[in-house]
Amino acid sequence: MAEQKFKDGDAVRLKTGGPKMTVSHYDKMLGLYYCQWFVGTELKDGKFKETSLEPAGDDPDPRYGAKPLHRA
Repeated sequence: MAEQKFKDGDAVRLKTGGPKMTVSHYDKMLGLYYCQWFVGTELKDGKFKETSLEPAGDDPDPRYGAKPLHRA
């Protein structure tokens, strides 16, 4: 079995876009990452295959109301 790409606490995003999510844990038997994210103040969660995820990076997705930090 291949080594998992993401670890608990990593920031990820769906390759198709969407909000930044945090990996909460990885289920080795199912091969799924359990992730959490906020919509406003509501905590959401879901399960995703590794092939559908990518590192979220530092730039927030502007479609979800997050604004990049101004850096001097």
